[in-house]
Amino acid sequence: MARLGPMLLACVLLLALGPGLSREGMGSGAREPGATAATTPDADHSEPGIKTGEEAEPGVWPWMASAVHHGGAGTTGAGLRAGVPSVIVPVSSDQPFWARRVKALGADPAPLPRRRLTAERLADAICVAVTDESMRTRAAALGETIRAEDGVADAVRVINQTLGGRPTDRWS
Repeated sequence: MARLGPMLLACVLLLALGPGLSREGMGSGAREPGATAATTPDADHSEPGIKTGEEAEPGVWPWMASAVHHGGAGTTGAGLRAGVPSVIVPVSSDQPFWARRVKALGADPAPLPRRRLTAERLADAICVAVTDESMRTRAAALGETIRAEDGVADAVRVINQTLGGRPTDRWS
């Protein structure tokens, strides 16, 4: 296992053991492998802090070295779009599916089911997410691909094709 800096280790333990804390938004102020800072600049990039819950907005993702989250479709999509590897701790519903899918794409370490979650396993997975260069490269490449997509235009094209190819100027 890669060695964690003291601040990152403290943050991992806080997130892993702190009751009631959201595990979203754990990140590093520097997007460099091996960075030991456990802070994420706020929206105006002036003050470091750990963003949790709804504060972990899409603008925060690019500042993260990694994120720990539940693996819901929206959060997983935000992580992929940002090109940031995540540690997914699936709890229910579709979360195990997304965790396995992103692992299969090579952009995240193996999921950690909540029932098997320990501080040591979480720390190990975070170390993998922030130090595995091939994983970080794959996550970044997926992020570039997703950011280049025009989902609305693609949806309009599919709808028009479904309607028998009758284009409409309403959405053009």
